Amino acid sequence: MTDRLHQAHETLSTGARFFATWLSPSAASLTQEGVAHEYRSRAIGNGLRELDRFLNILLDEVALHHGVARALRARGTARRLRGLRQLLGVADRDHDRLVALGRSRACLFHCSGTVRSGDRRDLTTMTLGWPDGVAGMPPRRVPLGVRVSLGRGDIESIAKFYSGIGDELMQLTPLPVHGEIRISA
Repeated sequence: MTDRLHQAHETLSTGARFFATWLSPSAASLTQEGVAHEYRSRAIGNGLRELDRFLNILLDEVALHHGVARALRARGTARRLRGLRQLLGVADRDHDRLVALGRSRACLFHCSGTVRSGDRRDLTTMTLGWPDGVAGMPPRRVPLGVRVSLGRGDIESIAKFYSGIGDELMQLTPLPVHGEIRISA
């Protein structure tokens, strides 16, 4: 079981590193062209989908390791992470950003990066899942009709966010040390 847990963590970490570096300088210049923007948006949306899937696999493995897999039945990564953290007695500070990343991912993948729906049906703005270029700042809200594009810093921020969640989950998951016998008092 621990091999699968390590493998899930390594997959998320590798995926995040790849996502952070895949955007070449020549691809960045294509963001001004209509067709290229559509392809780039779809590719970034797909990358976000992959990171989300890798995180879900890690959530499953951590839940199995802690014996709480059956309790982790919520749909959506943000809800599943919140549920697991509650079961482990850890505060969840990432829920809103994961929800915003889900909306942003759908916008990029299905709408070529053009905002078509708000955070709720009655809102005319959508919260992006990344800060506006300044560390520690809240994610930016954009109005309907705006064409969303991501720079290298945005992509690196997202990759670091997913990788950080994975690292934290591994810190919450004590693993046996090979060759050592642990005796509890």
